Amino acid sequence: MKGNRYLVGILVALLLSVTFSVAACAQEAIPEQPIAPEEAPAGEQPIAPEEQPMMPEEPPAPERFPMDEAIKAALTVFPEAQAVSAKFSDPLFGDAVYLIELSNGMEVKVDAQTGEVLGSTELSEPSPAVTLLPQTTVPLEEAVRVALSTKQDRAAVEAKLVEEESNIVYIIKLDNGEEIRVDAALTEETPAEEPTTEVEEQSEEAPAEETPVEEPVF
Repeated sequence: MKGNRYLVGILVALLLSVTFSVAACAQEAIPEQPIAPEEAPAGEQPIAPEEQPMMPEEPPAPERFPMDEAIKAALTVFPEAQAVSAKFSDPLFGDAVYLIELSNGMEVKVDAQTGEVLGSTELSEPSPAVTLLPQTTVPLEEAVRVALSTKQDRAAVEAKLVEEESNIVYIIKLDNGEEIRVDAALTEETPAEEPTTEVEEQSEEAPAEETPVEEPVF
C-alpha cells in the first residue's frame, strides 16, 4: 500500500510540472496585442480635441462721404451757424444720409455717398449742447477730422458736444463701436516766463577827497 501511495505522489508531481511547463511555453508563444483605443458607444460621436475658435476679422469701413466734409457742406447753407452734432442714418428704405444739427435750430440733411445737401428742417427743440458752444475753441468738423486721422480705416457714425466732469468734449463714435474724445476747448499753452529779478549792482563810491586843513598863520 505504501508503495502505491509513493507512485501516485510521483505521478501527480510529474503531471503538475508538465502542466506548468506547457503553460509557460504557451504564454511566451502568444505575442502581445496592441491596445486598441477605446471606441465610443454606438450612436455617439467621438469627442474631437478642442480647437481654438477663429477670431473673425474686423470688416473694413464702408466707403462713404467723410462726416467732417458733410458738416462743412451743411455750413455752406447756414454759414453763420455752428455744428452741434452729426449723425449717420441708414434707413431701411432710402439713401444713407448725415443729419447735421446746427446752432440756429436747423437740421441739415447731407447725402452720405455724394456729400450733396438734400435739404433742411427746423427742429422743435434745439439741443442743450448749444449752450456749450461759447466755451469751445474747436469746431465739430475739426474734431471729427482729428479723430478720423487716428483711425484712417474707420468711418464716423456720430459726433456730439457734451460736458463731462466740467470738461467740454466732443465724442466721436466710429462704425466699429469705438469712441474717441476730443477736447473742445483746446488752447495753446504758453510756457510761463521765469520771473526776472533785477540785481542792482552797487558801485563802490570813491572815498571823498580829503581837503587839506590849512594851518592858521600867526
